Amino acid sequence: MKQVLVVEDCRHLQTAIAGILRQDGYAVLTASNGAQALQVMEVSRPDLILSDITMPQMDGYELMEAVRARREWMAVPFIFLTARAQDALKGKSLGAENFITKPFALEELLVAVRALLERA
Repeated sequence: MKQVLVVEDCRHLQTAIAGILRQDGYAVLTASNGAQALQVMEVSRPDLILSDITMPQMDGYELMEAVRARREWMAVPFIFLTARAQDALKGKSLGAENFITKPFALEELLVAVRALLERA
C-alpha cells in the first residue's frame, strides 16, 4: 500500500484530503507544518508528499528544500497545494513534480497522486 504524507495547516482540509486518499486505498500520514512533516519522515518514509505552501513554522518551500537535502528522501515526489497560483513557478523551479491550486476538484487531486505514484 502506497503511503502519502499530507502536510496542511488547515485541519479541516487536512482531514478531508486524508479521508479521500484513504478511500482511494492509500495509507496516509499527516502533519500541520513542514517541521512536523520532517519529524514524521524520521519514523516513516512516504511514497509521496502532498504539501501546502503557506504554513506556520516551516512553509512548503522550506520543507521541500529540507527533504531534497537528505539523500534518502531526494526521490520522494512532491505535489504542492496553494491558494496562490503565482507560487507555481517557484514550486516548479525547486523541483516539485506537480502543483494544484486551491480550491481543487477531488478528482484532480486523485489523478495527480495516482499518476505520480505510478511513475515512481
